[in-house]
Amino acid sequence: MGLKDWLSGKNGSLEKNRNGAGDSANLPQLARSADNGGRLSPKHPPGMHYFTPVPLPQKTRFFTPMEAGAIKQIRNEMEGALPHALEAYKDLSKVDDMGTQVHGAHGDLTRTHIRNTTKQDQSNYKTLNELQKARLAALGMQTNLSQHDDYVAGAIEAVGAWEQIGMKLLA
Repeated sequence: MGLKDWLSGKNGSLEKNRNGAGDSANLPQLARSADNGGRLSPKHPPGMHYFTPVPLPQKTRFFTPMEAGAIKQIRNEMEGALPHALEAYKDLSKVDDMGTQVHGAHGDLTRTHIRNTTKQDQSNYKTLNELQKARLAALGMQTNLSQHDDYVAGAIEAVGAWEQIGMKLLA
């Protein structure tokens, strides 16, 4: 693609850049990119690219007055758009900082929830441990009562047997 094609808009590049659709059309993709939420990391490095607003001539050459005028018009448009672009990037940085703060707050909540769940599990363990001790104590008391009941029943039988022997002797 040559400068004449670009300037004449034969492939739609000039209109695309002038309407701003070239850059803003990529914003939704950036916001939803990658499985890591679009965050940059060693496993998800940024895509390296170079930004050149207009194609550079491949060879040294002279420009026609029409080409020079079109380039001047593009420069004037870009000078007007520059403060907005810088402001937008500053705002995007602030939005990213706020997102990081929210992510940090969510991490704090998650860690607090994990600590509280652990405390509740410890409390439940202590309660169940005491309940088990009480069950074992009750089982032991029941066994002791059963053994004592058997002993008393045996003693009553023995007394009854002695009474029968004593009655036979008296008769």
